[in-house]
Amino acid sequence: MSEQEVEDYIVEELNSQPRHCCAKLADAAIATAYEIECTPWEVLQLVLENKPISGMFTHDYGFHTRSGRHIINLFQENYYDKL
Repeated sequence: MSEQEVEDYIVEELNSQPRHCCAKLADAAIATAYEIECTPWEVLQLVLENKPISGMFTHDYGFHTRSGRHIINLFQENYYDKL
């Protein structure tokens, strides 16, 4: 996952302009995915689109579970750690 891929994803798939550093988003997604054993794209989609990660029980009745909140918090820690 590269900075350009993240930027293209946000612009083309989400029809939005990036509000955060795409390089740090990519790094945080990779680091988080490594820690929880999934793909960086699944992490990024959870954070940006609120899309559940299959098999990780990130949502229940449309709300984040403890697992989902943990993944999002871990992503945030990895993102801000890269400052």
